Amino acid sequence: MPPIPIIELTNVAKSFDDGRTHALHGISLRIEAGGFIALVGTSGSGKTTAMKMINRLLDPDRGQVRFEGAAVESLDAPTLRRGIGYVFQGIGLFPHMTIGENWNCSILWNCRAAMRRDFLMRYPAASASAPVSRGRSRRDHASC
Repeated sequence: MPPIPIIELTNVAKSFDDGRTHALHGISLRIEAGGFIALVGTSGSGKTTAMKMINRLLDPDRGQVRFEGAAVESLDAPTLRRGIGYVFQGIGLFPHMTIGENWNCSILWNCRAAMRRDFLMRYPAASASAPVSRGRSRRDHASC
């Protein structure tokens, strides 16, 4: 039996004008754990729409979107989004960097954000600007 894909779209469709035209129509995609993909296409071909359905910013009109085997609509949206790493096109990218450099920058940014959230969850009385001892800072940074 093949492994459960980390992300799977099955016969997904999305329209923004009551079905007259489709941003996506009958799209199926299977991404294995540890996979690295790039959605490439012309402007308006549905790349951003697909990404927004994977992370529940949009719901498909038809079809199924799954993350680790579970239908995304059954998952808590913020938790789902924290479990997926992606780089969007446009202003989020640095034009003087390669795709790989943008990817590494995105991972570093997300890691730092996760560390900040983790710190505030562990120490709710602390504020984001509260001083932290050098030892605690080194230990927290080592976990990334």
